[in-house]
Amino acid sequence: MDVLSLIDILKKRQIAVRILNLGIDTSGAGGRLFLLLLAGFAEFERNIIRERIMAGLDVARAKGKRPGRRSTLSPEKTAQARAMKQRGLSSREVSELLQVSRMTAWRAMNSLKAVP
Repeated sequence: MDVLSLIDILKKRQIAVRILNLGIDTSGAGGRLFLLLLAGFAEFERNIIRERIMAGLDVARAKGKRPGRRSTLSPEKTAQARAMKQRGLSSREVSELLQVSRMTAWRAMNSLKAVP
């Protein structure tokens, strides 16, 4: 759709676009129609790919898999981080004790998710 809007901007400036390897000339109605069809097929293909990805993620979740990057901290270390927070330690102190980044320690200390 960005290509179509760019071609509209160029057309207002009286600039025609010719795609040489496809034989499309946007100065005529036929070229414009062909370009619209290509854009429609590209959008259709993106939607199909998105549906397949979502279906694959649903199947993986149903099998108990957790998509995404694995956690740096084990469930035990995450529980330790939460306990240290209860004792009043800062995320910097927890990160030094667990040998992880301060942000990883902070996420573990403040995560609302149940420990897997």
